[in-house]
Amino acid sequence: MSRSRKAECGHFETVDLLARIGNNLRKSTERTPVPHMHGTWPLNIVNPSKSCKFSSNRTPMIIRPADATDLDSLHSLRNHYICNSYATFDEGLMSKEAVNAWMGSFGRSGPHRLYVATDAGRLLGFAGSQQYRNHPAFRKTIETSIYVAPGAVGRGIGSALYENLFKELSGEDLHRAVVGISLPNDASVRMHRKTGFTEVGTFAEYAIKHDSYVSSVWMQRAL
Repeated sequence: MSRSRKAECGHFETVDLLARIGNNLRKSTERTPVPHMHGTWPLNIVNPSKSCKFSSNRTPMIIRPADATDLDSLHSLRNHYICNSYATFDEGLMSKEAVNAWMGSFGRSGPHRLYVATDAGRLLGFAGSQQYRNHPAFRKTIETSIYVAPGAVGRGIGSALYENLFKELSGEDLHRAVVGISLPNDASVRMHRKTGFTEVGTFAEYAIKHDSYVSSVWMQRAL
């Protein structure tokens, strides 16, 4: 990685660290929380805009369609994973314009949706459904993507996001959801199995990122 890219990635690591420090300070001023049940949180409808509220051991987590107010947070989260993982094969950081254009590819209706999970205004993660391939043969197939903020892993957020996404897509004329997961990522594979995905097969060392070969397992789910 070049010196300039390291500096850019360091910026996003610093932003994430400061956010976690602030969150820890906030939690230290609260009473000791009651442990919550492991797994996804119970679903309650908040309002007619189809936002969903999940009870946690802190403040309520809201799952809702992404909008323009999420641009900065989504920009930071996507670039965090570009810098620090093989979850995405991108090597160059995304500009806000690129993230904004990506957000614009989703809608409030139809097969391509983008939902975010937030807690007191802080982004916890997102899940989206997008075109699998630009060919009419795949018009009833979607490819999903899901990312959870580093400080929010292990709270059932990924499962909750998927539960909401597939519920909202249930009225669409779709047949299959597919997803590619770069390896190793046992936690993501387990979460996808839990939400109804089954393994199809593995592409071994079919991609390159930062001069390293990357393998991915592909999974599918009936809709």
